[in-house]
Amino acid sequence: IRAKAEEDFNILKQEEVEAERKRIRQEFERKEKQVEVEKKIALSNAINKNRLEVLKARDDAVNNILEKSREKIVEYSKTKNYKKLLRKLIVQGAIALEENKVAIKCRKEDEDIVNSVLDQAGKDVQERKGSAVELSVRTDSYLNPGGSGPNTCSGGVELTALNGAIRCDNTLDARLNLAFQGLLPEVRITLFERSKARKHLN
Repeated sequence: IRAKAEEDFNILKQEEVEAERKRIRQEFERKEKQVEVEKKIALSNAINKNRLEVLKARDDAVNNILEKSREKIVEYSKTKNYKKLLRKLIVQGAIALEENKVAIKCRKEDEDIVNSVLDQAGKDVQERKGSAVELSVRTDSYLNPGGSGPNTCSGGVELTALNGAIRCDNTLDARLNLAFQGLLPEVRITLFERSKARKHLN
């Protein structure tokens, strides 16, 4: 009986030891998988953080070029060639609006220059359009003044017709933004080279 009892005890003890070993193995495997998942998550987060930092640095570089361009435009608005440019912008905008009466909005500091080119601009429009257009400079409202900062205007004009119902933004800032958006893909390629992962060029 004692031998049988000892044998049963040893078998039971062996089963318990094996069960505990199995439980420990399973717990170890579970923790090992958890560590592996955590490593993958940490690596993915690090890659994403790095990618975002690269994208931000690229955006900063592109925006820096835009700001440098804006600074050059501000300087250009102080040269003698600016008067001729203003006339061209007025003519282009008046033709684009296709109306008989056009109001011109400019910066306060450009008011005298705009008034000085108004007659010639009117003649240019009539010559190109084939009909006369009445051009007037607004004195009730002006574009933001020149300078640096978010609420400034680098120059140019804004033309409106039908009491402001239609508008042509021919400010230098609007023209720069339009040109810059068009050239943005080329600017990015020049600065950062073409992406090797990109399969399509357009």
